[in-house]
Amino acid sequence: MVDFRYHALSLVAVFLALGIGIVLGVTVGDSLVSEADQNLRDSLRDDVTEAREDISNEQDLGARRDQVIEETAPIVAAGQLTGYRVALLSLGELPAEVADSVDEALEMGDGALVRTVELTPPEELGGRVRALRRRGARTVQRRLTGFDRIVVYREPPPDDEADEERDSREALAEGALRRLRRPIGVETLDTDPSQVSWYEDEGVASVDNADTAAGRLALVILLAESRPEGSFGYKDSAEGALPDLSD
Repeated sequence: MVDFRYHALSLVAVFLALGIGIVLGVTVGDSLVSEADQNLRDSLRDDVTEAREDISNEQDLGARRDQVIEETAPIVAAGQLTGYRVALLSLGELPAEVADSVDEALEMGDGALVRTVELTPPEELGGRVRALRRRGARTVQRRLTGFDRIVVYREPPPDDEADEERDSREALAEGALRRLRRPIGVETLDTDPSQVSWYEDEGVASVDNADTAAGRLALVILLAESRPEGSFGYKDSAEGALPDLSD
């Protein structure tokens, strides 16, 4: 004869065991998840701390490098441009930072910035490509003849520039460049977008960080060369920080 009380007690024991198992499982599971979460947080915190230390070390090394360049650049540049009379031609509006950087570079090399010219398309010749080319050439002939070197800055064109405005600006620049003998292009680190590719297309050597000590030294070295070539600076387009100093 079946003892129903026995079966009832067995069922109670089974459900009790299941209940205890669920409670223990949830508790253990929560504990394991909590522990894993804490380990992940600790790992991420260590990674962030290590990254910050790396950045701090890089910044410290960068600051020391800049200090060395600041101190040695005048020594290397001294006398390389003695007696040089240099002009600065701006194709568009000339930022004061660019003008000051070029002037400081020349002073460091014992040269002199004698003249600054801003060349912008006149409204009355808008779209007349041939006339603008002639004007660019005449401007160089009249105002930039007789200098030992010419430094060129190209203002970045606006994003919404109309086709006629672009053609006018390019025609004026083309006429001017035809009359220049081995000019050197410059820009600063924050020139956006960079104009280095334009300088390269025109066969013009360039410096992309004229607002730094290294850039000013690079400019001095290029100005002192008889056939300046290459793109130098800190940007990805540069082939090196400085031209070859071995000559």
